[in-house]
This record gives sequence, structure tokens and C-alpha cells, in this order.
Amino acid sequence: SVPLPETVGPSLARRSPPDASGPRLHGLCVLVAEDVEINRLVLEDFLEQEGAEYAFAENGRQVIDRWKEALPGTYDLILMDLQMPVMDGYEAARQILAMDPSQVIIGLSSHSLETERARILAAGMVAHVSKPYEPDMLLETMLSSIQGEAQADEWPAPSVAQPAGGECRAGQCMDWTTILAENPGRAEFVGKLTRAALKNYGDAPQRLRSLHEAGDLEALFGYAHVLKGMMGVLHAPGVRALAARTEAAAREGSADALALSLELADGMELFIADLRAGWSREAAASGG
Repeated sequence: SVPLPETVGPSLARRSPPDASGPRLHGLCVLVAEDVEINRLVLEDFLEQEGAEYAFAENGRQVIDRWKEALPGTYDLILMDLQMPVMDGYEAARQILAMDPSQVIIGLSSHSLETERARILAAGMVAHVSKPYEPDMLLETMLSSIQGEAQADEWPAPSVAQPAGGECRAGQCMDWTTILAENPGRAEFVGKLTRAALKNYGDAPQRLRSLHEAGDLEALFGYAHVLKGMMGVLHAPGVRALAARTEAAAREGSADALALSLELADGMELFIADLRAGWSREAAASGG
């Protein structure tokens, strides 16, 4: 016999597939690496509804620490954001898989480029889910991955169409109809997303103009990437398209990136005004 430490979490054993009659992730334990609060709120809500146990980390170094602190086999899978501060998801995945090659890791990214796919494969992750998350697709990928059915060369494509462009006009930046339709009877959760967006990105216009003044393309690339993801979650396609263009230009080192940063700052001002006004209107209509 071998003395073991007192159990302080989920069982050491890998879980069997969940009971389809109940929450579909019941009994699973998931470690989530995600640095953006809006995305953490969405994933937390999804995991709670589906009955999973979960823990969060906000950068690659932190996810390695969380993983090492847990008992072996605690986490059935890791949802790994790819672009994070301190250490990115690729390096975190490589280090974890070097310690336990059986650990299941799914990459999360708003990129759908072939180069991203190659990097994810090279880091040892078994699948990829694009942002913004579609619950059924995320669920299917998670279940197929833990059951060993995910194929590295078959990547779920986002069913949410990428915005083709369009302007953000005052009062029309956000698609409130879609947001509320996706969350029927859940005004409290929509309000939580709204408050988080205002808290974390209410100063986005000023920050973008400061990056323009500094000519800091590296920081602009990272910030535009975060804004692009948030606009997808909050259904603001015009601003999301502008953030995507800014991100791409900054990545390439194009001089257009600085001009786009000012356009994005203007778009974010309209978005923030729409967010405040729209939520006040919806809250009043619902009696909240």
C-alpha cells in the first residue's frame, strides 16, 4: 500500500462519459485558461449550466501552476486560450503535455488561419474552438475530445458568420435582439456581461488613442485582438470587423494600423454609448 494525501478535489480517475439525460458535462472537471473577463463569464455560465466542475487561470504560467497544484488526473480537459499575457497557450500546452502526454487540451482562439492550426497541432492540442463560442459546438468538441474521438485534422468551423464589415452608428452598434434571444429570461446574466464590458473597456477609446500617439503596434495588436473577441460575444459586428482589420494591420506592421486605431477608438466610443443606453432601455423594459 502507498499512503496518499487526503483527497481535496475531484476523483483521480478519468471520468466516464456523462449521463445524456442530465447536464451533459456532469462529473467532468475542466481547467480554463482565459485572460478576458467577458469570455470567462461566458465560459463559467456554460460550464455551470452543463454541470461541470471548473477552475480558471488568466495566463499560461498560472494554468501550469493550477494544473501542478491539483492531484494527478484531476482535470479531464483544459480549455486553453492561445493568446495570453506572461505565457501564451501554445507554450503552456507544450509544458503540460511534456509532464503528462495524456492530458486533453483544446485550443481557444478567435483566429481561424491555417498557420494557427499548424501551431496548435505542433503544441499537441487535440482540437480547436473558435471564438465567439457557440455552446453546442463547444460541448460537442469537449465530449469528443475526452472520449478520444476528436481528430486533429478535422476542425470545427464557427457557425457564427464572421462580420463582413458595416459601420457602427449611434444606437445601432449592438444587436440586442440576438443577445436577448440567446439568453431568454436571463437579464441578470446579460447585465453581468454589460457591467464587465463597461468596467474593463470603458476607457478603450482613450487607450487606443494613446497607442496611436506612441506608435506601439505590438500593444495595438494585442488590444485589438481582445476587443475583437469581446465584440463577437456582445454582437457588435461593425466594431468587431474594424478591430479585426486593426489587429491584422498591426500584426503585419502596416502603417495603416495607426490610422485604423483612431477609427477603432471612434467606433468604441459609439459602442460604449450604445451599451450604456441599450442596457438601460432593456433593464427598464424588463422592470430591472
